[in-house]
Amino acid sequence: MVPYDDTVNSKGQTVRREYKLGGMTEPGITNEVVAMVSQIDGVREVDYDERSRNMAISFDSRKVSEDHITGTLNSLGHSILDPE
Repeated sequence: MVPYDDTVNSKGQTVRREYKLGGMTEPGITNEVVAMVSQIDGVREVDYDERSRNMAISFDSRKVSEDHITGTLNSLGHSILDPE
């Protein structure tokens, strides 16, 4: 995964964003965060790569904003890091 990559489908509805996250240190926390982000209305898919600490999130931009998703990650105690 490449941090801060984004893709929009041909209909302009599904957006995919990839973030490098800080604070994802324990597998139990990782699973909990993935589950919580997955429950946000409009989120279609969440993938997390432990090795790179990148989280890829696909969502319907008509239902949920990127600010809401990143705000949720921040509220769960996980920072979005600059790409290395």
